[in-house]
Amino acid sequence: MSTAVANLPTYVQEKVGHAQLPAEYKAAVKAIRACDSIDIVKHYSDKADALAVMAKICKDDGLEREAKQLKLHTFRRMGTLADELTLKDLGSGCIGVSWNKLHKKWVAGIRVKGKQVQVYRGDSRTEAIRCRKTAEIESNINPKMIGSGKKLKEAGLRKGDVDTAAFLGRMSEKKFNKIVNAPSPPSPNATKVRCGSGTDAWKKLSYNGGIMGTRSFCRRIEPKELARALTNSEATRAREMVIEIQEWLDTFDQYLPQDVE
Repeated sequence: MSTAVANLPTYVQEKVGHAQLPAEYKAAVKAIRACDSIDIVKHYSDKADALAVMAKICKDDGLEREAKQLKLHTFRRMGTLADELTLKDLGSGCIGVSWNKLHKKWVAGIRVKGKQVQVYRGDSRTEAIRCRKTAEIESNINPKMIGSGKKLKEAGLRKGDVDTAAFLGRMSEKKFNKIVNAPSPPSPNATKVRCGSGTDAWKKLSYNGGIMGTRSFCRRIEPKELARALTNSEATRAREMVIEIQEWLDTFDQYLPQDVE
């Protein structure tokens, strides 16, 4: 990577080399965007994780950031690729547009408030697509790509990752670039939580530094072993943090709506 793979220890370079990604960041992103196989992109995604681990071992913050950026790019590409392959299967290249073999006509339809409405029937695929897109805008409908999730699952992605890849794949280029170029890029799943539905208050809880991040830490780390490994001075500082956190949580719990189940 551009932040200095050449300066990493030899054994680390060998492991990173197995990622089969171009050594320069921009070239790696270009390679990911050019992939036409979800399996290959998933392979790159796994290697981005390995690269992040190697960066932590070598304490290379720049390399770790680039690994996080690549992880986001792989998830986005898996999402866009799944949509592209699904559209290809449709034959028309557009949701809601199909070829009627019986009448030998292009047909475009859309479901509005539970009712299927035909918006075009004729000889032009281009016009059928235009009518479908116009109907989407007029009806304020953002169509779901039925079938793309199945392709992601077939590639071995877990349910949560399937949803995240689809979400990032349909995110605007401007919004994605802002996220991926942040000083500390979030993980793909954290990105979905931050940018997904929910109140601003809920999103604050969901950030990596929020309660969900703390819960994740607590689930991963054994408290007894961690506490015993601290020095006396560290234990004093840790106890101060615990008291502060407990006070915050007590107040937070006190003011939660009473009908919360």
